[in-house]
Amino acid sequence: MNFELTRTVATILPACSSAMSLSDTRIPVRLSSSHHNLTFHWTDKAFYVLHDVRKAEGTAPSSTLRPALTVSCQLEGPRHTRTHDVLHHNLLRVHFDSEANTLTVSYLKPKNKNKHAQLVVLKGVVHDVDPKVVETWAEGVMKALYEDNGVKRCRRLLVFVNPHGGVGKGVKLFKKVVEPVFLASGCDLTVVQTERRGHAFDYVKTLSLDYDAIVTVSGDGLIHEVLNGLAQHEDPIKALNISLAPIPAGSGNGLALNLIGIEHTDTASAALNVIKGRPMKTDLFSITQGGKRSLSFMSQSLGLMADLDLDTEHLRWIGDTRFMYGLLRGIITFNPCPIQLSMKVAGLDKDAMAKAFHDKKLAPQDPKDSIERTNSASGALPSLQYLPDDKEGWIDFEDPILFVYAGQGPYVGRDYMAFPVSLPDDGYIDLSIMPLTTRGEMLSAIDGAETGENFWLSQLQYYKAHAYRVKPLSKKGNFSVDEPKPGMPLGYGHHLAFFHARKAEHQLREDGTDEEISPPAPFLTRMWAGGKITWDIDNPLISGAKTTSSGSVLTALKKGFEKNRPMVFVTQKIEFTMEGKSTPSLVEERQHVYLAEGRVVRKEPRLVPDIPASVDFSFTYKPTPVTLFRFSSLMFNAHHIHLDKDYTTNVEGYPERLVHGPLTAMMLLETLTFNYPMAHIKEFEYRATNPMYVDRELTLNGTWVDETTAKVWCVDDEGVVGMRGTIKTAA
Repeated sequence: MNFELTRTVATILPACSSAMSLSDTRIPVRLSSSHHNLTFHWTDKAFYVLHDVRKAEGTAPSSTLRPALTVSCQLEGPRHTRTHDVLHHNLLRVHFDSEANTLTVSYLKPKNKNKHAQLVVLKGVVHDVDPKVVETWAEGVMKALYEDNGVKRCRRLLVFVNPHGGVGKGVKLFKKVVEPVFLASGCDLTVVQTERRGHAFDYVKTLSLDYDAIVTVSGDGLIHEVLNGLAQHEDPIKALNISLAPIPAGSGNGLALNLIGIEHTDTASAALNVIKGRPMKTDLFSITQGGKRSLSFMSQSLGLMADLDLDTEHLRWIGDTRFMYGLLRGIITFNPCPIQLSMKVAGLDKDAMAKAFHDKKLAPQDPKDSIERTNSASGALPSLQYLPDDKEGWIDFEDPILFVYAGQGPYVGRDYMAFPVSLPDDGYIDLSIMPLTTRGEMLSAIDGAETGENFWLSQLQYYKAHAYRVKPLSKKGNFSVDEPKPGMPLGYGHHLAFFHARKAEHQLREDGTDEEISPPAPFLTRMWAGGKITWDIDNPLISGAKTTSSGSVLTALKKGFEKNRPMVFVTQKIEFTMEGKSTPSLVEERQHVYLAEGRVVRKEPRLVPDIPASVDFSFTYKPTPVTLFRFSSLMFNAHHIHLDKDYTTNVEGYPERLVHGPLTAMMLLETLTFNYPMAHIKEFEYRATNPMYVDRELTLNGTWVDETTAKVWCVDDEGVVGMRGTIKTAA
């Protein structure tokens, strides 16, 4: 909302000295378009805007707000006066431009039942008033708004806008609401629109540390990414000392709820918090998994609570309602959480926790005690205190578990106050554990979840803990940390499920394969031999983006002819380019081997040399006939060796149906990303070495050669190596 003030019709007498009292000064201006005057007046209670509407000819009396400074207005008739007040907290900026002789007042009109908070900008030319008076008054107002309250004015902000987070409205909200508020407040902005998962992580690792705050226009996942990127900075303590401020544009927005309150999480109010908020300290949690350390700022969940988060990713478009849907679905399925849980407990008395929380909340606080951050703190992250060999003071949770929720809050979502006695800097992890109970008790626990009343349920175990440990007892299950899915890039290797030739059934060969790149007879038996995939980590494939795949035959090589085992290796080069991009996001070299019909299948497996002796990470699973059928469907692959046992044994000569080569390749990628979720893969080169068969337990192993290179391989339950490869990640 903008008003253009074209001229004043009043004179302020006398001119004020530099020691003028703000509350004794009133600045009148006039709106020519609506024929009424405005008078700005600061008091210790509020900032007032008086509207004097001209009706007919006459002379208006002097303002009578306060007697100290007289303002005379010569009008053309009687007037109607109305006044509205602006709370100091909502007043953004009062700026006087001495060269243009204009005064600009910016503030937020508070939200009501039907509307969110709205930006109002009043700007006008000041006439017949000593500019020094206006300049001194405007500067005095700004000092009272900011420095006197321990807040820096006109902050320098780094803003990350995630176009894919939550309900996908981040860019629109920023352009329409957030950016105008920041600019009206005089903030200095650097805006980065994230293009891929890990973009913000990489950006802040080398960040210049002269920003006053980092702003995220997204959900909680982008905050998680930024914090972990700052932890990788060369001076992580100093980097993490930069204030972090969320603008809620995701489906959970837990941090925004906790910082500014459940009643003030509209976008404009959150932007106001960025401008006027005072820095506060909060605990961060260290998570170690697979030998690597990451940070969490809000929550970690296992069992039902992790399932309701991660299994409703496809419902982000409905906002935080997806969590309640996921909870109800989880109560129906009611799967226990197969983990072994140990804790280093600091407290378990709920009454004592509640008292400590309320005492802290009621303790008097002087706003001036909160000051802007200093840059004196620096150095490496503190060392971990509770190492795996630490046994003293740990207790095991013996009962079967439905879910574990750990972290701080109180809110993790608008409908769920998970940690009602959480304090931001008490040095503890709040642990909420629900033992396996009945569906009826879980349904009753939903009532009051938004206000934290389920904290008092007798069956809910609640602890203050120094640390906790979890050991999975099953290969299945979810582990959710701060909702770490800030964007929607396609997962590594997932492009293999797209861009297949859609041949009609009558165009396929007898074995179910197509002959698009096949050599002539007798080389008609096809096997997946290996390949190489290269990702542009600055330009990832995005789910929902229109993408073109273009391929060509790179090489066709004859091998084994001299040994009477003739084969033809055909390598395709395939580029995947999104619409509007000039370079491909992904380049794949895909190699098939074509064998002559009637060849004899090798009975003994090949010995694969140079397999690493140590394993840093691994994953084990058993591909069943259902697994192969589903993957064949995804790949639009009707090759009989994956589906038809009689064909595979009687025609091809193998003892059982074969696991797809690309399935094993994808599982090697998934094994690394499962163990190292923040890894950014740049390249994967692999080769099939032996057939892998259905219904055999397969183990995907990996070991780090250096900080960015991992050797990976797949081995079956008889020790046969079916595939090996090398994965290169970004530093």
